[in-house]
Formats: sequence, C-alpha cells, structure tokens
Amino acid sequence: MVDLSNFYLDIAKDRLYISSPNAKRRRSCQTVLAIALENLAKSIAPVLMHLAEDIWQYLPYQTPYKSVFQAGWVKLEDNWKQAELAKSWEKLRDIRQEVNKVLEQARSSKEIGSSLEAKLLLYVPDSDLKQSLNR
Repeated sequence: MVDLSNFYLDIAKDRLYISSPNAKRRRSCQTVLAIALENLAKSIAPVLMHLAEDIWQYLPYQTPYKSVFQAGWVKLEDNWKQAELAKSWEKLRDIRQEVNKVLEQARSSKEIGSSLEAKLLLYVPDSDLKQSLNR
C-alpha cells in the first residue's frame, strides 16, 4: 500500500487533473483506481467489515453486487502477471528514487523550492533503458 500511495498515486494525480474527462490516459487511470479500491474493500472486509461496506456503498459507479460481501474475494487476473513489465517498472522506480534524493538535496540547499521548479536531465548510456524512459 505504501508503494501505491508513494508511487502510483503521485504520478496518477497529474493525469487525473490535467487530462480531458474522456482522455484515454485519464480513463485508464480511473479504471486502475477503481480496481484497486474494489480489491482493497474486498481484502479488508473480513476484518473491517463496516469500513469495507461503507467503501462499497459509496463507490461513485454501479457494480453488479449490492454489497462487498456479495462480490467475493479478490481475484488476480492471470494477464496481470507480467514479469518483464515488473522488471522495467522496478528499474524506473530505482531511477525515480535516485532522482528524488537529488531533488531533496537541492531543496535542502535552497536551490529549488519544490520539485516542480527543477529541470531534470539524465545521461543514459544504455540504449534500451533510454528507449524505455522515452516511452
């Protein structure tokens, strides 16, 4: 869950705020968040039943189930398991972590006020990684 809030939600908020309401990138982000929220509600239901049911009742869209308890347990789709994709995201997260360290140093030394004031230039000698970053 920490990864979700620190990484995905940080990136997703920009897509949600600046994209037009029907843009594919915005709608795909909303789909991911809906799946994550539904699975979160299902996974906490056995322990935090009232919270899970409140989440379910206030979903801003219709579901085929009136209750989180009718929806069943979390189902992981087989096509979500993509080892190569996971490896590339791990590399991107490592790069992001290093960039954040540099940004924090720049903030601490008052070179920038926030990360939005920074311009990032990366030297990437690995051509495959460079293509991945450009995507």
